[in-house]
Amino acid sequence: MKRTLLAATRALYLALVWSLASPAQRAHAAELRIDWTAPPGCSSARDLRARVTKLLNGAAQTSFQASVDVMPVAERYRAHVVLRGPSGYGERQLEDARCDLLAESVALLIALSIPSSTPPDTGLAPALALWPQMHVGFGALPSMAAGIGAAISVEGLGSIRLELRGSYFFPQSSLFEQTTLGARFQLLSAAACVCQLWSFSAVQWGPCIGAEVNHVSASGFGGAIQRPGSTTWWGPSLRMFARVQLLPVLGISIAVEGVVPLARPQFVFSDIGELHRVGAVALQVSGGPEVRF
Repeated sequence: MKRTLLAATRALYLALVWSLASPAQRAHAAELRIDWTAPPGCSSARDLRARVTKLLNGAAQTSFQASVDVMPVAERYRAHVVLRGPSGYGERQLEDARCDLLAESVALLIALSIPSSTPPDTGLAPALALWPQMHVGFGALPSMAAGIGAAISVEGLGSIRLELRGSYFFPQSSLFEQTTLGARFQLLSAAACVCQLWSFSAVQWGPCIGAEVNHVSASGFGGAIQRPGSTTWWGPSLRMFARVQLLPVLGISIAVEGVVPLARPQFVFSDIGELHRVGAVALQVSGGPEVRF
């Protein structure tokens, strides 16, 4: 048993050296050729090929050739192994007092030297992220608005980022000059965008295009009759996104976005006039931690 372990360990070490010497080997055509020459009483070429196939879990291999010559040397058996791949070549020698154990070591060496047909991990598997946000907005409400929200994003599709966002802005009031007549406004918004990201070290950034839908409600006060009203408007958006990746699962993200309303709703008191009109461009700055799953 100890000899078997020693032979297997030696074969594993030699296989690692071989793999480092020829990392460019790849597999495409199903062909594994083993030429085996050994004295009587040793394993046959068929047995050796079966051992290698078993170690490879029956997977078909590619354009790989192994030539093995076994000869007795001073009451031991020595195997001269020549390995050839699509872009690699190597020679090794193994020894053991028993030819069957030597054949096992040779089979292990060959199996470990053949490159895996499993495609490498490109690191581009889609990753889901949750981004709790604080918002500061201009143009959608009468004055600067603060709000909170959250975004769900998917990355890993090349350099593309897909994002869905929902936001709630805290209510604010607006008055006509030198009166107590006004309205209380509230804003809800939802948005979707796609971004092209570039990376430099732990920083990712890039432009995004998308669309945003805003729902503004208002309730008048200070007059004899108080009537609530609401409107919904939307427009295309352009934003700049940036993130600093602090940990593999945690980053700090910030975005600056502009939305161009396709319609500019007005909030009007019939006996006085316009109290508020949505701006020609609604600006928004968002920031917060982003957690990846």
